[in-house]
Amino acid sequence: MKASAISAVLLSLCLVTLVSAQDTFTVDINRTDGGGAIGAGDCFEFEIVGHLMDGSNEGLAFFAFDLEVVSDPPGSTVNLGTAVIMSAPAGVVDNFSAPQGYSVDFTGTVVGDDLIQAGGGQNTIRNCPDGKPCPPEFPDFPMGDVALGVGHGVDGVVLFEAPACVAAFGFTVPGDITPGTTYTFQIKPGSLYANVITSHDVGLGTYVVDPVTTVIGGGVVFGGCDAPTPEIVHASSIPCSGTVDAAIESSNGSALDRGLQSAEIHFNTEVYKADGSSAVDASNFSLTETGGGAVPAVTAVGYGADNTIVIVDWDRPLTLQEWTTIHADVYSACGAAITNLGDLGAANEPDRVDIAFLPGDVDRTFDTGPFDLLVFRQIVNGVTPSSNFGCSSNDCDYIDSNRSGVCGLTDPFDLLTFRQIVNGVSPTTRVWNGAAMNNPRP
Repeated sequence: MKASAISAVLLSLCLVTLVSAQDTFTVDINRTDGGGAIGAGDCFEFEIVGHLMDGSNEGLAFFAFDLEVVSDPPGSTVNLGTAVIMSAPAGVVDNFSAPQGYSVDFTGTVVGDDLIQAGGGQNTIRNCPDGKPCPPEFPDFPMGDVALGVGHGVDGVVLFEAPACVAAFGFTVPGDITPGTTYTFQIKPGSLYANVITSHDVGLGTYVVDPVTTVIGGGVVFGGCDAPTPEIVHASSIPCSGTVDAAIESSNGSALDRGLQSAEIHFNTEVYKADGSSAVDASNFSLTETGGGAVPAVTAVGYGADNTIVIVDWDRPLTLQEWTTIHADVYSACGAAITNLGDLGAANEPDRVDIAFLPGDVDRTFDTGPFDLLVFRQIVNGVTPSSNFGCSSNDCDYIDSNRSGVCGLTDPFDLLTFRQIVNGVSPTTRVWNGAAMNNPRP
Protein backbone atom coordinates (compact mmCIF):
# COMPACT_ATOMS: atom_id res chain seq x y z
CA MET A 1 0.00 0.00 0.00
CA LYS A 2 2.74 2.44 0.93
CA ALA A 3 4.72 1.74 -2.26
CA SER A 4 1.75 2.51 -4.46
CA ALA A 5 1.02 5.63 -2.45
CA ILE A 6 4.58 6.91 -2.95
CA SER A 7 4.24 6.33 -6.70
CA ALA A 8 1.03 8.34 -6.63
CA VAL A 9 2.88 11.21 -4.95
CA LEU A 10 5.54 11.26 -7.66
CA LEU A 11 2.94 11.20 -10.44
CA SER A 12 0.97 14.00 -8.86
CA LEU A 13 4.09 16.15 -8.68
CA CYS A 14 5.25 15.52 -12.23
CA LEU A 15 2.18 14.84 -14.40
CA VAL A 16 -0.22 17.71 -14.95
CA THR A 17 -2.43 18.90 -17.75
CA LEU A 18 -1.86 22.62 -18.15
CA VAL A 19 1.22 24.57 -19.23
CA SER A 20 2.23 27.94 -17.82
CA ALA A 21 3.87 29.06 -21.06
CA GLN A 22 4.54 32.67 -20.11
CA ASP A 23 6.68 31.80 -17.06
CA THR A 24 10.23 30.49 -17.04
CA PHE A 25 12.31 28.71 -14.41
CA THR A 26 16.06 29.28 -14.90
CA VAL A 27 18.72 27.34 -12.98
CA ASP A 28 22.47 27.92 -13.01
CA ILE A 29 25.59 27.04 -11.03
CA ASN A 30 27.37 30.10 -9.61
CA ARG A 31 30.76 30.29 -7.94
CA THR A 32 30.77 31.94 -4.52
CA ASP A 33 34.53 32.01 -3.86
CA GLY A 34 35.36 35.20 -5.75
CA GLY A 35 36.34 33.63 -9.07
CA GLY A 36 39.78 33.07 -10.55
CA ALA A 37 41.22 30.26 -12.60
CA ILE A 38 40.65 26.68 -11.43
CA GLY A 39 43.26 24.03 -12.11
CA ALA A 40 44.10 20.47 -11.13
CA GLY A 41 43.79 19.89 -7.38
CA ASP A 42 41.93 23.15 -6.73
CA CYS A 43 38.60 23.44 -4.94
CA PHE A 44 35.88 25.98 -5.71
CA GLU A 45 32.77 26.94 -3.76
CA PHE A 46 29.43 27.20 -5.50
CA GLU A 47 25.67 27.40 -5.21
CA ILE A 48 22.89 26.30 -7.55
CA VAL A 49 20.27 29.03 -7.87
CA GLY A 50 16.82 29.00 -9.42
CA HIS A 51 14.96 32.07 -10.67
CA LEU A 52 11.23 31.77 -11.35
CA MET A 53 9.28 34.40 -13.27
CA ASP A 54 6.14 35.23 -11.35
CA GLY A 55 3.80 36.36 -14.10
CA SER A 56 1.11 33.73 -13.47
CA ASN A 57 2.25 31.43 -10.70
CA GLU A 58 2.48 31.28 -6.92
CA GLY A 59 5.93 29.76 -6.66
CA LEU A 60 7.89 26.60 -7.26
CA ALA A 61 6.26 23.24 -6.50
CA PHE A 62 8.79 20.74 -7.86
CA PHE A 63 12.19 20.66 -9.59
CA ALA A 64 14.70 18.01 -10.63
CA PHE A 65 17.80 17.93 -12.81
CA ASP A 66 20.99 15.99 -13.54
CA LEU A 67 24.54 17.31 -13.06
CA GLU A 68 27.48 16.42 -15.30
CA VAL A 69 30.95 17.50 -16.36
CA VAL A 70 31.73 17.78 -20.07
CA SER A 71 35.12 18.45 -21.64
CA ASP A 72 36.46 20.32 -24.64
CA PRO A 73 37.89 18.52 -26.52
CA PRO A 74 35.52 15.66 -25.68
CA GLY A 75 36.70 12.41 -24.18
CA SER A 76 37.29 13.17 -20.52
CA THR A 77 35.12 13.94 -17.52
CA VAL A 78 35.10 14.11 -13.72
CA ASN A 79 33.31 11.73 -11.37
CA LEU A 80 30.88 13.96 -9.49
CA GLY A 81 30.32 11.26 -6.90
CA THR A 82 33.79 11.94 -5.50
CA ALA A 83 34.35 15.54 -6.64
CA VAL A 84 31.19 17.25 -5.33
CA ILE A 85 29.73 17.55 -1.86
CA MET A 86 26.80 19.96 -1.58
CA SER A 87 23.78 20.38 0.67
CA ALA A 88 20.43 22.10 0.78
CA PRO A 89 20.57 25.46 2.54
CA ALA A 90 18.46 25.78 5.66
CA GLY A 91 15.11 27.41 5.08
CA VAL A 92 12.41 27.12 2.48
CA VAL A 93 14.23 24.46 0.44
CA ASP A 94 13.66 22.02 3.34
CA ASN A 95 10.07 21.87 2.06
CA PHE A 96 11.31 20.07 -1.07
CA SER A 97 13.25 17.24 0.59
CA ALA A 98 12.01 14.34 2.68
CA PRO A 99 10.42 14.20 5.13
CA GLN A 100 8.91 17.70 4.69
CA GLY A 101 8.77 17.31 0.93
CA TYR A 102 9.23 14.54 -1.60
CA SER A 103 12.62 13.46 -2.87
CA VAL A 104 14.32 10.21 -3.75
CA ASP A 105 17.84 11.54 -3.07
CA PHE A 106 17.69 15.30 -2.82
CA THR A 107 21.36 15.98 -3.67
CA GLY A 108 21.31 13.50 -6.53
CA THR A 109 22.13 9.84 -7.11
CA VAL A 110 25.51 8.83 -8.51
CA VAL A 111 25.12 7.09 -11.86
CA GLY A 112 28.40 6.63 -13.69
CA ASP A 113 30.18 9.99 -13.42
CA ASP A 114 26.97 12.02 -13.07
CA LEU A 115 24.59 13.04 -10.30
CA ILE A 116 21.04 12.43 -11.49
CA GLN A 117 17.61 13.55 -10.30
CA ALA A 118 18.78 16.11 -7.78
CA GLY A 119 15.79 17.95 -6.37
CA GLY A 120 12.34 17.29 -4.97
CA GLY A 121 8.86 18.67 -4.49
CA GLN A 122 6.61 20.28 -1.91
CA ASN A 123 3.67 18.58 -0.18
CA THR A 124 1.08 19.95 -2.62
CA ILE A 125 -1.03 16.78 -2.21
CA ARG A 126 -1.56 17.56 1.48
CA ASN A 127 -0.22 14.18 2.61
CA CYS A 128 -0.08 13.96 6.43
CA PRO A 129 -0.82 17.68 6.87
CA ASP A 130 -0.21 19.78 9.95
CA GLY A 131 2.70 17.62 11.11
CA LYS A 132 0.38 14.85 12.31
CA PRO A 133 1.54 11.19 12.18
CA CYS A 134 0.59 9.54 8.90
CA PRO A 135 -2.06 6.82 8.96
CA PRO A 136 -0.66 3.37 8.17
CA GLU A 137 -2.05 3.41 4.65
CA PHE A 138 -0.32 6.73 3.83
CA PRO A 139 3.33 7.18 2.86
CA ASP A 140 5.61 8.57 5.59
CA PHE A 141 6.41 11.64 3.53
CA PRO A 142 5.84 14.34 2.40
CA MET A 143 4.46 15.80 5.61
CA GLY A 144 5.37 19.52 5.54
CA ASP A 145 3.57 22.73 4.80
CA VAL A 146 3.66 24.38 1.37
CA ALA A 147 5.64 27.60 0.96
CA LEU A 148 4.39 30.06 -1.64
CA GLY A 149 6.50 32.40 -3.75
CA VAL A 150 9.55 30.12 -3.83
CA GLY A 151 11.93 31.29 -6.58
CA HIS A 152 10.36 34.71 -7.05
CA GLY A 153 12.30 37.96 -6.73
CA VAL A 154 15.61 39.19 -7.99
CA ASP A 155 17.61 36.75 -5.85
CA GLY A 156 15.55 33.68 -6.71
CA VAL A 157 16.14 30.69 -4.43
CA VAL A 158 19.34 28.86 -3.55
CA LEU A 159 18.55 25.20 -4.21
CA PHE A 160 21.94 23.75 -3.25
CA GLU A 161 25.13 25.16 -1.79
CA ALA A 162 28.73 24.20 -1.16
CA PRO A 163 29.75 27.27 0.84
CA ALA A 164 33.27 26.32 1.91
CA CYS A 165 36.11 24.14 0.66
CA VAL A 166 36.48 22.46 4.04
CA ALA A 167 35.44 19.03 5.29
CA ALA A 168 35.31 17.93 1.63
CA PHE A 169 32.60 20.49 0.77
CA GLY A 170 32.70 22.20 -2.61
CA PHE A 171 33.93 20.92 -5.94
CA THR A 172 37.41 19.40 -5.68
CA VAL A 173 39.07 19.16 -9.08
CA PRO A 174 41.01 15.89 -9.45
CA GLY A 175 44.75 16.21 -9.77
CA ASP A 176 44.82 14.07 -12.92
CA ILE A 177 42.58 16.12 -15.21
CA THR A 178 43.95 16.35 -18.75
CA PRO A 179 46.27 19.36 -19.16
CA GLY A 180 44.98 21.90 -21.66
CA THR A 181 41.43 20.49 -21.58
CA THR A 182 38.54 22.77 -20.60
CA TYR A 183 35.85 21.27 -18.36
CA THR A 184 32.34 22.55 -17.64
CA PHE A 185 30.36 21.62 -14.52
CA GLN A 186 26.77 22.04 -15.63
CA ILE A 187 23.15 20.99 -15.46
CA LYS A 188 22.72 18.36 -18.13
CA PRO A 189 20.81 19.78 -21.09
CA GLY A 190 17.27 18.43 -21.27
CA SER A 191 17.29 17.16 -17.68
CA LEU A 192 15.70 20.14 -15.90
CA TYR A 193 12.02 19.72 -15.08
CA ALA A 194 9.90 21.95 -12.86
CA ASN A 195 6.30 22.51 -11.82
CA VAL A 196 4.82 25.66 -10.36
CA ILE A 197 1.81 26.36 -8.19
CA THR A 198 -0.76 28.14 -10.35
CA SER A 199 -3.56 28.39 -7.77
CA HIS A 200 -4.54 27.14 -4.34
CA ASP A 201 -7.55 27.00 -2.01
CA VAL A 202 -6.71 28.07 1.52
CA GLY A 203 -9.80 26.49 3.01
CA LEU A 204 -9.42 23.14 1.34
CA GLY A 205 -5.62 23.20 1.38
CA THR A 206 -5.51 22.16 -2.27
CA TYR A 207 -2.98 23.25 -4.88
CA VAL A 208 -3.00 23.24 -8.67
CA VAL A 209 0.42 22.69 -10.25
CA ASP A 210 1.51 23.06 -13.85
CA PRO A 211 4.79 22.51 -15.71
CA VAL A 212 6.89 25.53 -16.51
CA THR A 213 9.38 26.28 -19.25
CA THR A 214 12.91 25.63 -18.01
CA VAL A 215 16.27 27.19 -18.93
CA ILE A 216 19.76 26.19 -17.79
CA GLY A 217 22.76 28.48 -17.39
CA GLY A 218 26.32 28.01 -18.57
CA GLY A 219 27.71 26.33 -15.46
CA VAL A 220 31.27 26.65 -14.14
CA VAL A 221 34.32 26.26 -16.38
CA PHE A 222 37.64 24.94 -15.04
CA GLY A 223 40.89 23.51 -16.35
CA GLY A 224 41.97 24.68 -19.77
CA CYS A 225 45.11 26.43 -18.65
CA ASP A 226 47.93 24.11 -17.67
CA ALA A 227 50.46 26.65 -16.35
CA PRO A 228 51.88 25.53 -12.99
CA THR A 229 51.36 27.43 -9.75
CA PRO A 230 54.17 30.03 -9.54
CA GLU A 231 57.20 29.42 -7.35
CA ILE A 232 60.58 31.14 -7.20
CA VAL A 233 63.49 29.21 -8.71
CA HIS A 234 66.10 30.03 -6.09
CA ALA A 235 69.05 28.34 -7.80
CA SER A 236 68.97 30.79 -10.72
CA SER A 237 67.72 33.94 -8.95
CA ILE A 238 70.31 36.69 -8.39
CA PRO A 239 70.94 36.93 -5.52
CA CYS A 240 69.77 33.51 -4.40
CA SER A 241 67.76 33.25 -1.21
CA GLY A 242 69.81 32.87 1.96
CA THR A 243 72.81 34.73 0.58
CA VAL A 244 74.91 37.35 2.38
CA ASP A 245 76.08 40.56 0.77
CA ALA A 246 79.68 40.58 2.12
CA ALA A 247 81.02 43.55 0.13
CA ILE A 248 81.86 47.06 1.35
CA GLU A 249 79.07 49.31 2.61
CA SER A 250 80.45 52.80 1.93
CA SER A 251 82.26 54.79 -0.75
CA ASN A 252 83.80 57.35 1.62
CA GLY A 253 83.94 55.95 5.14
CA SER A 254 80.80 57.67 6.37
CA ALA A 255 77.83 57.38 3.99
CA LEU A 256 76.03 54.01 3.83
CA ASP A 257 75.72 54.27 0.07
CA ARG A 258 76.97 50.91 -1.18
CA GLY A 259 74.95 47.69 -1.27
CA LEU A 260 72.41 45.71 -3.23
CA GLN A 261 69.55 47.72 -4.69
CA SER A 262 68.26 45.23 -7.25
CA ALA A 263 67.36 41.56 -7.56
CA GLU A 264 66.66 39.31 -10.54
CA ILE A 265 63.99 36.82 -9.46
CA HIS A 266 63.39 33.72 -11.57
CA PHE A 267 60.08 31.84 -11.51
CA ASN A 268 59.06 28.40 -12.74
CA THR A 269 56.41 29.90 -15.03
CA GLU A 270 55.41 33.22 -16.57
CA VAL A 271 54.02 35.53 -13.89
CA TYR A 272 51.37 38.25 -14.09
CA LYS A 273 48.83 40.16 -12.06
CA ALA A 274 45.76 38.33 -10.74
CA ASP A 275 43.99 38.44 -14.11
CA GLY A 276 46.66 36.17 -15.59
CA SER A 277 47.64 38.58 -18.37
CA SER A 278 48.58 42.06 -17.08
CA ALA A 279 52.28 42.78 -16.49
CA VAL A 280 53.50 42.78 -12.90
CA ASP A 281 54.50 46.10 -11.34
CA ALA A 282 55.69 47.51 -8.01
CA SER A 283 52.41 46.58 -6.32
CA ASN A 284 53.25 42.88 -6.78
CA PHE A 285 56.47 43.07 -4.74
CA SER A 286 57.32 44.33 -1.26
CA LEU A 287 60.27 44.30 1.12
CA THR A 288 60.39 43.54 4.83
CA GLU A 289 63.36 43.50 7.20
CA THR A 290 64.25 42.03 10.56
CA GLY A 291 65.02 44.55 13.27
CA GLY A 292 61.79 46.53 13.00
CA GLY A 293 63.26 49.61 11.29
CA ALA A 294 62.23 51.42 8.13
CA VAL A 295 62.46 49.23 5.03
CA PRO A 296 63.53 50.05 1.47
CA ALA A 297 60.71 50.86 -0.93
CA VAL A 298 60.29 49.14 -4.29
CA THR A 299 60.87 51.71 -7.02
CA ALA A 300 60.74 49.73 -10.25
CA VAL A 301 59.68 46.31 -11.51
CA GLY A 302 60.11 44.90 -15.00
CA TYR A 303 60.51 41.65 -16.86
CA GLY A 304 63.92 40.24 -17.70
CA ALA A 305 64.67 38.11 -20.75
CA ASP A 306 61.11 36.77 -20.62
CA ASN A 307 58.07 36.80 -18.33
CA THR A 308 59.54 34.15 -16.04
CA ILE A 309 62.18 36.65 -14.85
CA VAL A 310 61.38 39.82 -12.92
CA ILE A 311 63.86 42.59 -12.05
CA VAL A 312 62.99 44.35 -8.78
CA ASP A 313 64.71 47.62 -7.78
CA TRP A 314 64.47 49.46 -4.47
CA ASP A 315 65.47 52.92 -3.25
CA ARG A 316 68.51 52.37 -0.99
CA PRO A 317 71.05 49.73 0.10
CA LEU A 318 69.77 47.08 2.47
CA THR A 319 70.04 47.56 6.22
CA LEU A 320 73.33 46.36 7.69
CA GLN A 321 73.34 43.26 9.89
CA GLU A 322 69.68 42.55 9.12
CA TRP A 323 67.78 40.23 6.79
CA THR A 324 65.76 41.77 3.99
CA THR A 325 62.99 39.69 2.44
CA ILE A 326 61.57 40.33 -1.03
CA HIS A 327 57.97 39.12 -1.18
CA ALA A 328 56.38 38.25 -4.53
CA ASP A 329 52.59 38.43 -4.91
CA VAL A 330 52.27 37.18 -8.48
CA TYR A 331 50.00 34.87 -10.50
CA SER A 332 50.31 32.36 -13.30
CA ALA A 333 48.74 32.74 -16.74
CA CYS A 334 45.88 30.66 -15.29
CA GLY A 335 45.36 33.19 -12.49
CA ALA A 336 46.75 30.87 -9.78
CA ALA A 337 48.46 32.74 -6.92
CA ILE A 338 52.05 31.99 -6.03
CA THR A 339 52.45 29.40 -3.27
CA ASN A 340 52.74 31.10 0.14
CA LEU A 341 53.99 28.94 3.01
CA GLY A 342 54.99 31.83 5.25
CA ASP A 343 58.43 32.26 6.82
CA LEU A 344 60.36 28.99 6.97
CA GLY A 345 63.57 30.20 8.62
CA ALA A 346 66.63 28.56 7.10
CA ALA A 347 64.56 26.84 4.38
CA ASN A 348 63.79 28.52 1.08
CA GLU A 349 60.23 29.75 0.62
CA PRO A 350 58.43 29.57 -2.75
CA ASP A 351 57.30 33.21 -2.72
CA ARG A 352 60.17 35.17 -1.15
CA VAL A 353 63.92 35.79 -1.23
CA ASP A 354 65.94 36.43 1.95
CA ILE A 355 69.15 38.51 1.71
CA ALA A 356 71.54 39.38 4.54
CA PHE A 357 74.01 42.30 4.60
CA LEU A 358 77.23 41.74 6.61
CA PRO A 359 80.50 43.10 5.15
CA GLY A 360 83.33 40.57 5.32
CA ASP A 361 81.14 37.48 5.87
CA VAL A 362 82.63 35.58 2.93
CA ASP A 363 82.00 32.12 4.39
CA ARG A 364 78.28 32.81 5.03
CA THR A 365 78.39 31.92 8.72
CA PHE A 366 76.58 35.16 9.63
CA ASP A 367 79.58 36.62 11.43
CA THR A 368 82.89 38.08 10.26
CA GLY A 369 86.17 36.63 11.50
CA PRO A 370 89.52 35.00 10.60
CA PHE A 371 87.98 32.11 8.65
CA ASP A 372 86.52 34.57 6.15
CA LEU A 373 90.06 35.46 5.00
CA LEU A 374 90.87 31.76 4.61
CA VAL A 375 87.75 31.16 2.51
CA PHE A 376 88.46 34.31 0.49
CA ARG A 377 91.90 32.92 -0.46
CA GLN A 378 90.49 29.44 -1.23
CA ILE A 379 87.96 30.89 -3.66
CA VAL A 380 90.47 33.25 -5.33
CA ASN A 381 92.96 30.42 -5.87
CA GLY A 382 90.36 27.85 -6.96
CA VAL A 383 91.08 25.55 -4.02
CA THR A 384 87.44 25.23 -3.00
CA PRO A 385 84.32 25.94 -5.14
CA SER A 386 82.44 28.96 -3.88
CA SER A 387 79.20 26.95 -3.95
CA ASN A 388 80.51 25.02 -0.93
CA PHE A 389 79.82 28.10 1.20
CA GLY A 390 76.44 29.32 0.00
CA CYS A 391 73.61 29.13 -2.50
CA SER A 392 75.52 30.84 -5.34
CA SER A 393 78.20 29.31 -7.57
CA ASN A 394 79.36 32.73 -8.80
CA ASP A 395 82.72 33.56 -7.15
CA CYS A 396 82.10 37.30 -7.37
CA ASP A 397 79.06 36.96 -5.09
CA TYR A 398 81.57 36.09 -2.34
CA ILE A 399 84.81 37.95 -3.05
CA ASP A 400 83.96 41.08 -5.08
CA SER A 401 84.63 43.16 -1.98
CA ASN A 402 84.90 46.50 -3.81
CA ARG A 403 81.79 45.91 -5.99
CA SER A 404 83.72 46.41 -9.25
CA GLY A 405 81.93 43.60 -11.04
CA VAL A 406 85.12 41.57 -11.52
CA CYS A 407 86.89 39.43 -8.96
CA GLY A 408 89.57 36.88 -8.26
CA LEU A 409 93.03 37.08 -9.77
CA THR A 410 91.79 39.69 -12.28
CA ASP A 411 91.10 42.19 -9.50
CA PRO A 412 93.70 42.07 -6.71
CA PHE A 413 92.09 45.14 -5.12
CA ASP A 414 89.30 42.90 -3.77
CA LEU A 415 91.75 41.50 -1.21
CA LEU A 416 92.80 45.03 -0.23
CA THR A 417 89.17 46.05 0.25
CA PHE A 418 88.46 42.90 2.26
CA ARG A 419 91.31 43.78 4.63
CA GLN A 420 89.96 47.33 4.95
CA ILE A 421 86.51 45.92 5.83
CA VAL A 422 87.88 43.60 8.49
CA ASN A 423 90.18 46.21 10.05
CA GLY A 424 87.90 49.24 9.80
CA VAL A 425 90.03 51.23 7.35
CA SER A 426 88.25 53.79 5.13
CA PRO A 427 86.27 53.62 2.93
CA THR A 428 84.56 51.16 5.30
CA THR A 429 82.68 52.78 8.20
CA ARG A 430 83.77 50.52 11.06
CA VAL A 431 85.76 47.45 12.08
CA TRP A 432 83.71 44.49 10.87
CA ASN A 433 85.90 41.77 12.38
CA GLY A 434 83.81 40.17 15.14
CA ALA A 435 80.53 41.59 13.85
CA ALA A 436 77.49 39.33 13.43
CA MET A 437 73.91 39.41 12.16
CA ASN A 438 71.44 40.91 14.62
CA ASN A 439 68.69 38.38 13.90
CA PRO A 440 68.32 34.88 12.46
CA ARG A 441 66.99 34.32 8.95
CA PRO A 442 63.20 34.83 8.93
